[in-house]
Amino acid sequence: MELKFPKHWLPEMDFVPEFMSLKGKRYLQVADRLDWFIGDQRTAEVENAANEAARNCYTITVLKAEVNLEKQAAWFVVRVSDVYGNHADGVGSESAKDFGDYIEKAQTKAVGRALALLGYSTDAAQDFSEGVSQATGETRIVDAPRAPKPIASTEEAATDKQMQFVKQLYPDIDVSGMSKRKASQLIEAKKSA
Repeated sequence: MELKFPKHWLPEMDFVPEFMSLKGKRYLQVADRLDWFIGDQRTAEVENAANEAARNCYTITVLKAEVNLEKQAAWFVVRVSDVYGNHADGVGSESAKDFGDYIEKAQTKAVGRALALLGYSTDAAQDFSEGVSQATGETRIVDAPRAPKPIASTEEAATDKQMQFVKQLYPDIDVSGMSKRKASQLIEAKKSA
C-alpha cells in the first residue's frame, strides 16, 4: 500500500530543536515542541501504515476551558494523544495582569505542558521546575523528597559483590538498599541479553 501526501505534509529532515535561553535556562518554545510532535506523528503514521495499532490519529483536544472576563483570567485543560494511543493532559492558566492575550497564552501553556509530559522537551520545560514563588518570594517545592524505601524484612540485602557487579553493568542505577533478588534479576537480564 502506497500512501501519498502533499509534499509539505511530511517532515523532510529530523527535527533539530532550537533552544532559547529563558531566565538563564534552556527552553524550547511550545510552537517548536508542537512541530516536533507533529513531525514524529506523521512519520510514525507513514512508517506504520500497515500496522492497525499505529493507525490512530494524533489529536490535541481542549477538555475544559474556563474564561472569566470579569477577573480577566483563563484556565484550560488540553489532552494531547499520539498515534500509539498515549496521551497526556496539560493544565494552563493565565490572567490579563501577565499577558494581554491571556486566553491564548493559557491554552498554549496547557498544550506545552501536555507535550512535555509526552516527552517533548521535558528536560527543558520550565513548567515543571520548582522555584521561588512570585507571590511570597519563598522557595516552592511541589513534591517532598522521598527517602529510599527500606528493604522488606523478608528480603535479604544484596551482597557487596553483587552491588559492585550491578553498578558495573548499570552505571546509572542506585544500588543502595538493593535486595539480593533484585540484583540477581538485573545480572541475569544482562546475561541473557
